[in-house]
Amino acid sequence: MKSRGFTLIELLVVVAIIGVLSALLLPFVKNALEQGNRGKTVSNLRQIGEALLSYGSDHERLLPAAHGTIGYQTTTNAALLPWQQELDAYIGFNDVSSESVGSRKVFNSPISAYHTNSYFLGSYAAGYEASQGGGSVTFAPLNLNKITRPAMHVLGGEVGQKVTFADYDADKDDYGDNDPAFRATSGTKIVQILFADGHVAGFKAFDPTRMTVRYEGLKEDGTGYTYSDL
Repeated sequence: MKSRGFTLIELLVVVAIIGVLSALLLPFVKNALEQGNRGKTVSNLRQIGEALLSYGSDHERLLPAAHGTIGYQTTTNAALLPWQQELDAYIGFNDVSSESVGSRKVFNSPISAYHTNSYFLGSYAAGYEASQGGGSVTFAPLNLNKITRPAMHVLGGEVGQKVTFADYDADKDDYGDNDPAFRATSGTKIVQILFADGHVAGFKAFDPTRMTVRYEGLKEDGTGYTYSDL
């Protein structure tokens, strides 16, 4: 008997079936990847939260201070280090004089636009308090003892998009009138937020019923303070 190959119509049918199956499976594959990446980000933020709270316990409840646009440093002078390096001993990275990312990989999110560091430090409350003498919102270490609503207080979180920080900046913060989590991304993607009680939750926009960025916690209407509430 002679062997018979596929006809053109049969090949086209097979290709069409493969195309349909691929189209049906693609959303599930994409969703699975997003869920995995989101889980990694949540895990990172929980570890960062534990490190921040441990640091606070050893430093009279004060967290590392925010700085300007700086990357990882080779100095051992804490006043010149980004907040991530001040947490080295609490994340198992003991070479504080190194610029290497190394074990600081906990600061890298698989879904962030930034490679060196993907998260911001919530220090707006401290900066706002320091400005009440007449100055502008500025750099200052957050005092955990002054937080009145830990379950609502934004301690940190995932940086949304490249709108306020440079790629090489390892000291992303929210010390001023900006919103590193939702600015230019509000309503378009889920951003993971770390709260002062240690829990992490995802949001598409700032939710004043579940968030606050000031020590005072709540306004008279019962909602939390946003970045624009000066």
